[in-house]
Amino acid sequence: MNKKERLQVLELDKLNMSQFLTASGKVFDIELRKSCIKEELENGAVFLIVKEKNKVIGYVEYHEKENQKLTIKSIQIHPSKMNGFTLRKLIQIIYPKFKNSFEQHTIISAVHATNKPSIALHEKTWVLYH
Repeated sequence: MNKKERLQVLELDKLNMSQFLTASGKVFDIELRKSCIKEELENGAVFLIVKEKNKVIGYVEYHEKENQKLTIKSIQIHPSKMNGFTLRKLIQIIYPKFKNSFEQHTIISAVHATNKPSIALHEKTWVLYH
């Protein structure tokens, strides 16, 4: 991920996460998130990015561990692009990386308690795959 993409990811995080952090009594700290992204990349995090007109409109951040556990750290989609296309594009990017090994991976994800759209996505995904 280049510097421009990293800055756009930070802005997308701020746009999407601020309301949920505020609802839980916290404030989005862009410097803290910047250092977290740097550390996550150093520790092997992978960011799969979807762009439109050279702007990041969505991403999936994941970590693959040696024990076949895949931790999805973050899925962010720009609010103006939450029509399903961007999520489908992210799935099209990530699926080929794991298509022959889904049975061998445990996928772990979490959600902010106040993020109703993400909770609905998690519940829908749970129903589809269990």
